[in-house]
Amino acid sequence: MQCYLESTLQVGIIHEMIGYGAEAETYLKWGKSAFVYSYFLFLFRKTIC
Repeated sequence: MQCYLESTLQVGIIHEMIGYGAEAETYLKWGKSAFVYSYFLFLFRKTIC
C-alpha cells in the first residue's frame, strides 16, 4: 500500500510541475484517499488484535 501511495503522489506532483493541474488534482486526491484508508485500516487492525 505504501508503494502505491508514494507512486500516486509522485505522479500527481509531476503532473503539477508540467502544468496539468486537473490531472494533478485527481492523483493527489487519490493519494489522500489511499492514505486515509490505510490509516483507518491500521487502526481497525490494532483494535481487533
